[in-house]
Amino acid sequence: MATGLNQYRTTQRGHRSHQKGESSFGDSSGPLFSMYSDATEKEDNKMTDRWKADADGILFFTGLFSAATAALLAVTVQDLRPNSQDTSAFYLGNIYEVLADPNATRSSIPSPVAKPPPFSPPRYAVWVNSLWFLSLVMSLSCALWATSLQQWARRYIRLTQPERCSPERRARMRGFFAKGVKKMHIPWAVEGLPTLLHLSLFLFFGGLVIFLFNINQEVFTYVVCWIGVFSMVYVLITVLPLIRLHSPYYTPLSILAQLPYAGILYATFKVLASVTSHYDRHFFTSWHYRNLRDRYRGWMLGGVEVIAEEMALDQSLDIDVGILDWTIGALGDDDSLEKFFEAVPGFFNSKVVKDLREDLPDDTSTRLSDTLDRFLIVQ
Repeated sequence: MATGLNQYRTTQRGHRSHQKGESSFGDSSGPLFSMYSDATEKEDNKMTDRWKADADGILFFTGLFSAATAALLAVTVQDLRPNSQDTSAFYLGNIYEVLADPNATRSSIPSPVAKPPPFSPPRYAVWVNSLWFLSLVMSLSCALWATSLQQWARRYIRLTQPERCSPERRARMRGFFAKGVKKMHIPWAVEGLPTLLHLSLFLFFGGLVIFLFNINQEVFTYVVCWIGVFSMVYVLITVLPLIRLHSPYYTPLSILAQLPYAGILYATFKVLASVTSHYDRHFFTSWHYRNLRDRYRGWMLGGVEVIAEEMALDQSLDIDVGILDWTIGALGDDDSLEKFFEAVPGFFNSKVVKDLREDLPDDTSTRLSDTLDRFLIVQ
């Protein structure tokens, strides 16, 4: 009787453990789940570290930027409400007019007390405060967003890397929340933070220009010149990744500029390819336009990174020579050189590497030979 009861309790505990998704660590599926968790742990740590680094930079900038904007708003907000000194000056002016000519004829009918005109804030003050308040609100929103991003990163790590749990439970938790990161477009949210911050900065510049225009023309000229130069450089950096795909320069607005830029070029070369295809003597020109049309269509569908990867594969010969040349100069100790020269034959004979034996530059070949001679002498 006791033995049967113990067996029943053991069966029930195993059934409840299976329902909770907690199997034995000795289960045959454990090694594969563990491999998945170990591989994804490094990837997730790098991803969340990038989130935290972006959030830290944004919080630092928004702190300084919000303080500067608030200090200026404390001055300009006074122009939006009536000033008691203006009212006092109005009544003092009326009293001065009466006292200045005491012999003036007075009407027997008492005149109503003069009242100051209704207050209306200057139009420039409304624009300046609107732009600066909007800039301040956007920067504070970015700060809150960045703080939330740090919390999301910590929560993601806590849930996907729990301690003291079975391999399959940890792996499934990671897969579940990784799917949520992809479905909820968290990378877009991360990219949206600096975009809003840049927009808030340009709103501040707009309000500053209007404010200085109504205060002092000389200061206004100097500030506008600098803002103009800065804006030109900013626009250049924004479009540079679209013109030079290998350019490291980039702004958050580059993604927004990509679609209209690629769309205009795609429509242009589509029309040119259609027009030139009717003439046999322009076959090469039509073929060239079709290639450009297909390229910019790929930009619209896959993004600049996809086209950059394709161009990197097309230029693989020059890139592979650069990789080989850099590796030769970077290695110094004997162990690294030994591994390097063991890998060189496979590198030259690889199917994914173009034939370098004929196209290898003389300076790279000379460096390779000199490094090999020094290595052999030391050995």
